[in-house]
Amino acid sequence: MVDLGLSVQWGSCNLGAQSDTGTGFYYAWGETVPKNNYNWSGYIWCGGSSGTLTKYCEQAENGKDGFVDDKTLLELNDDAAAVTLGDKWRIPTYTEWEELKNNCTWTSETVNGVAGVKITSNKSGYTNRSIFLPAAGMQNGPDLQSSGNGMYWSSMLSSQNSINATGISFSPGTYTRNDNYRYLGYSIRPVYGDLVRVSGVSLDYVKLKVGDEAQLVATVVPVNASEQSLLWSTSDATVATVTETGYVKVIRYGRAEITAKTVDGGYVAKLIVENIYSVDTPEKVDLGLSVKWASFNLGASSPEGYGDYFAWGEVSSKNEYTWINYLFRISGDSSNTVKFSKYNTHSSHGQIDNKTVLDLEDDAAAVALGGSWRMATYNEWHELRNNCTWTWTTQNGVNGRLVTGPNGNSIFLPAAGRRYDTNLDNVGSYGYYWSSSLISGNAYSADGVYFGSAVVQDFIYTYYRYYGFSVRPVSE
Repeated sequence: MVDLGLSVQWGSCNLGAQSDTGTGFYYAWGETVPKNNYNWSGYIWCGGSSGTLTKYCEQAENGKDGFVDDKTLLELNDDAAAVTLGDKWRIPTYTEWEELKNNCTWTSETVNGVAGVKITSNKSGYTNRSIFLPAAGMQNGPDLQSSGNGMYWSSMLSSQNSINATGISFSPGTYTRNDNYRYLGYSIRPVYGDLVRVSGVSLDYVKLKVGDEAQLVATVVPVNASEQSLLWSTSDATVATVTETGYVKVIRYGRAEITAKTVDGGYVAKLIVENIYSVDTPEKVDLGLSVKWASFNLGASSPEGYGDYFAWGEVSSKNEYTWINYLFRISGDSSNTVKFSKYNTHSSHGQIDNKTVLDLEDDAAAVALGGSWRMATYNEWHELRNNCTWTWTTQNGVNGRLVTGPNGNSIFLPAAGRRYDTNLDNVGSYGYYWSSSLISGNAYSADGVYFGSAVVQDFIYTYYRYYGFSVRPVSE
């Protein structure tokens, strides 16, 4: 045992070796005896192929007859170091490998003609302590491969795919995590210390809004657990993304669950990212029509305010408006190639759902204001056009249309222009307002109205869903 001042003590040589420069034996992950040939057909925990795992499996497609046991950390009776040496000897967890990397100096050396790394503790009081890891390569089939590199198992299954397990590899000047086939023969450097199992996990609360980024902090219980690795995931990557290290970024308004799952034991902690588009609430103006119209645009605070600009079906504004970053785009980058994941009636345009009116979860006004607020349908815009007087005017220095209803009440629609790519144009000259309806027979375009000083007209096919237009809410 070599005490480097870490959570466990490290063996002075590889399992099966007689000295620190000895290569020792090679082991498949989860097997406790070395052999001459390393392949799937001879691997203990499968039925002869990578798709027939019988132990340590998280994906049904990799388990024999759909077998899943969700075991992700080697049991001690499948741990070659524990079985061979007994007492508290075992294969190191991946967390313990990372501790060795982060608290020691790794120096490429050749000792007695054997290439490898000398690992010297940086811990106060232990800086005269070191171990040597030979670059012993690995066994694949009957062959020794990757000579000049070190390949060492941890006790952790790969988080990416159950046919792989996690280890580390090094070559002169490099150290990397190494997920590879479980049947391969890797070296084992034992550690000595209790295997402290995880009993829970918690996530610190953070308050996030659109555009925020943050490193989430998860606490594994107990704090001295031997394997503290976590698997991070999000329930809706269109709302919030998370990296494999727990770095979260909020993309749009909505709700997503960020999950931290422990590798050992599968304990789960969740953080709800539920950010509300915070805007001023307009008054409801009765124009004598079927719905009441908002007194100002969504995102504005006065009738003359331009407010925010929205792609059709998106519930937050952004800096760039293109097909490439449009929420419901599956593929394609131009009007005749884009395929959609939602709001589509044509097989050639992506996934068919036959939805032609926005769901409330994709309605910017409904998400931002709640209650009975929502975007106007095309029929409601048509009613506004045909039953009201539209007068081009300037109000408090802002050009737009004063729309007067049959009962004499009115609203002002500013000529707020439009957004596409990173451009904002036609401000003061034209207003572009979305409805909640697709244009009939065209998946690329949505309905609405636009106006200038000389025209008030329905949208035509060239106004695509990715454009950033104004939204004027309505309510019952």
